Amino acid sequence: MSRMKTLRICITDGHGDELSYSKGTTTTFSRVFNVYAARKHVPVTALFFSIAGVGPIDVTSTPISLQLQNNALIRCRLNMLRVRIRDENGNTLKVGTTQTAPLSQVFEAYAARQHVRVTSLFFSFGCVGPIDETSTPLSLQLEDQDQIDCCPSKLFIVVRGLSGSLKMTLSPTTKMSRLFKAFAARMNVPVTYLVFSKDGVGPIDKRATPLSLHLQDCDQIDCVLRSDPPQQRYP
Repeated sequence: MSRMKTLRICITDGHGDELSYSKGTTTTFSRVFNVYAARKHVPVTALFFSIAGVGPIDVTSTPISLQLQNNALIRCRLNMLRVRIRDENGNTLKVGTTQTAPLSQVFEAYAARQHVRVTSLFFSFGCVGPIDETSTPLSLQLEDQDQIDCCPSKLFIVVRGLSGSLKMTLSPTTKMSRLFKAFAARMNVPVTYLVFSKDGVGPIDKRATPLSLHLQDCDQIDCVLRSDPPQQRYP
């Protein structure tokens, strides 16, 4: 069976705008990319084309060289983009980068503007972190103006209740069970007798983390005795 001489290629911007082209299997992509850029009224050099998360696509490549099938989907993004970094107080700072630049460059630029060491900061995207500094906007599928959250790499969390308190340093990804056990030990009460909450919402799952709970530095966790403590077992 002979190979198809033309293929249908779809280019999408990820926002519902999709254009289709019939393309010879040995025709270079430069022609399609130039036509697409002209329709978008932007220079082709401002665009970044990728397929299955891999890019940029070489303009001299062809459907055959990339082993594309009919109806192949190519993703187009702006090559230059601005990433918004938001701190725990809601302040944002925009940092420019490219699709394939390591995000370590963004993090270092942000830290320099804040006059802090980059190692003292914790960066996350969509409640997932820490972001690997070797990641790129392309590998994380970031869009222009997407937001990365930033908080200190070490947080002071306070637990109050039972006429006592405990201030403990946690990383954003430390499980809350560590804090709960430490407070229970200080109060000399089994941790299973205690209920922990934040701003009246609880009980807090012991598997939760400061990151998943959106805790900020010096936030307070409240603790009370359970109304139905578990029965003690005797031999």
